[in-house]
Amino acid sequence: MQPSLWTVTDDKGNILKWEAEYNLFDINGKVEKDKAYPRLIKFSPVSPDIAYINIKSSKFEVKLPVK
Repeated sequence: MQPSLWTVTDDKGNILKWEAEYNLFDINGKVEKDKAYPRLIKFSPVSPDIAYINIKSSKFEVKLPVK
């Protein structure tokens, strides 16, 4: 699932901007020339008083605690 298809919001419904760093290696360390896997994703702005961020796509939805 490509991160570009994700919607990311905080617990108050504010849409968060994000940026990702990608890796060309799969979980076993094999180089995947046609794919890039997100290695690190940074979200902003994240208010200090939110409890979680919500990541949603057409295939899944997950709530991640901030604290």
